[in-house]
Amino acid sequence: MKKDLMLLPIKSLIVGMFFAIGIIATSAIGITITTTFTDGDTLTAASLNELRTALVNLPNWIKGDTATDAVYTDGNVGIGTTSPRVALDINGAMAFTSETLTGSTPDVSVSNFYHVSASADETITEFANGTEGQKITVMITGTCGGIAGFTIKHNATKIYLGGSTDFTATSRCSSADITILEFIFNGSVWYETNRTEHLGGC
Repeated sequence: MKKDLMLLPIKSLIVGMFFAIGIIATSAIGITITTTFTDGDTLTAASLNELRTALVNLPNWIKGDTATDAVYTDGNVGIGTTSPRVALDINGAMAFTSETLTGSTPDVSVSNFYHVSASADETITEFANGTEGQKITVMITGTCGGIAGFTIKHNATKIYLGGSTDFTATSRCSSADITILEFIFNGSVWYETNRTEHLGGC
């Protein structure tokens, strides 16, 4: 009797492991733990091999340098596809939350898409906290009759603008007027890669 009582916590732990692994394996990779345990059952080699197979075939996810990061260590990741062809293969649309650019050295680590009013009294000299290879889009809009004030300074060591000249938003004559600037970061300098403007003209 004493031996059975000592084994109860061990049995409960193993049953719990089977239950948890069964949920993870079934949802992640379609492997099902078929064994169901009840009171008094004895673990068998076949049952343990089921558990081993499920553990071996779990996806290669590990924690990153911080507890909130998840890292896939092998193969490709697919979203909306079961046959990812590259490291990240997305079958569908992507959307980025729009953030507002404020201050002379705005933090661009929080998004890849930024919005600002042409009449904003801001002069940007640097995009802070970028990651090498990161791309950002800056959309500049305004209200009808808005006075331009938003500026991005050209600096060969911080922000390299096309034409090697500062960008200053022109006055908006229509709420539909828009300028879109795109940049990529090489680890030290942000380079303008594209500029699109739709201005009605005053």
